[in-house]
Amino acid sequence: MSKLEGFYPCGEGAGYAGGIMSAAMDGMKTAEAVISAYRKF
Repeated sequence: MSKLEGFYPCGEGAGYAGGIMSAAMDGMKTAEAVISAYRKF
């Protein structure tokens, strides 16, 4: 998570360095961070 409230940085994007699978995993990890941050609500 970021120190900026409500801001979740997410990887480099598909094709830039790691490819589409890496970008997909970045998105999944970001979604998990958002879910855990808002689960308490």
